[in-house]
Amino acid sequence: MMPTRKERYFVLGQHSLSYYKPTKDGDVELKGVLELKAADVITPLPHSDVWLRIRQKEGPAGKNYKLDLKALNLQERQE
Repeated sequence: MMPTRKERYFVLGQHSLSYYKPTKDGDVELKGVLELKAADVITPLPHSDVWLRIRQKEGPAGKNYKLDLKALNLQERQE
């Protein structure tokens, strides 16, 4: 699970990335699922140790997603 700076949560599965948001009663609610494929590219953004970019498909039909990780350091991000 990867918490973000805006208190949203991402859970990386074998072929998906699930997006959760906290509710007022202290639980979390599933907001969406991003299906990941072998051709998707996940890279850190330049000059940042807290942002990752997920690139799906090349060309104009491709989509970019950015994750703002809350982890304070690289070791915490890898756990």
